[in-house]
Amino acid sequence: MPPDRKVERLRRVHRTDWMALLSGLLFIGVGIRYLIGPAPDPVIMIPVLIGGLGFAAFVAILAKALRRDPPTPPPFPAPPPRPQPHHPQA
Repeated sequence: MPPDRKVERLRRVHRTDWMALLSGLLFIGVGIRYLIGPAPDPVIMIPVLIGGLGFAAFVAILAKALRRDPPTPPPFPAPPPRPQPHHPQA
């Protein structure tokens, strides 16, 4: 290939999985909290965990709703409907 030709590379872009990202950050935060200092009260940590997961789910749902792609057409056109056999009434 001659060096003067530009080769365009196809760039694969993936969407951010917000639920996984925020859940992972929550997991890391709770883990760090348990590693430092005295252990936190479970009565406080359980609602924080449930609220954090709920927030992550809410953000994931909003992100999915906001980036809706137009529906992709099927790869092949649908076949035409078959004609129904005609049975004369006797």
